[in-house]
Amino acid sequence: MFFLDHSLKPYVAECVFLFTSRKHDIYAPNERYILKKSRVRLLILGLFIALFALFFSVYQRGYYTLWQMGGLERIDARQAEQLMQRPDLKVFDVRALDEYNTSHLPGAIRYEEGVLDEMSPSAPILVYCTVGLRSNGLAKELQKKGFTNVYEVKGGILSWANKGNVLQNSAGETTDTVHTYNTFFSHFLRSGKPVY
Repeated sequence: MFFLDHSLKPYVAECVFLFTSRKHDIYAPNERYILKKSRVRLLILGLFIALFALFFSVYQRGYYTLWQMGGLERIDARQAEQLMQRPDLKVFDVRALDEYNTSHLPGAIRYEEGVLDEMSPSAPILVYCTVGLRSNGLAKELQKKGFTNVYEVKGGILSWANKGNVLQNSAGETTDTVHTYNTFFSHFLRSGKPVY
């Protein structure tokens, strides 16, 4: 405990005491109950912190690429907007056809099998979906196929729309309507009209 701030030592000592004390210690029954209750509270707090860390890691690294990022770079909507200035960038929408027709990023094409057949493995590719789960799965597949410059929009089209960026519908017109996949994800859309 020499590395801890002096103000934290009593609290750490209390935690160590709570976890190391046993039933055979000389306590009144009420004190044993309080110790058990404190242990349970500390255990629940520890589980909550571990779950929070796991969810934060999944958000930062992606569900499918949590343990191995490879050549994938997850970027936010602002970085994606800057990246889209590159003329050689291919932007793929991983969502279903009705979602794509409702709105998509400017210049994006809907991803379908065979669209990558004539592309170079070093070509820059940007993928996105509604919130980042389907696009993260595609990004993992692209890594396995040998593509080295894969970017994924963290938070998907919802993140893009929430930043106030331009969206287009299937007619090429600017729109503020966003297909949110379902009612649950519509709650995360702060800018635009949700459709599901």
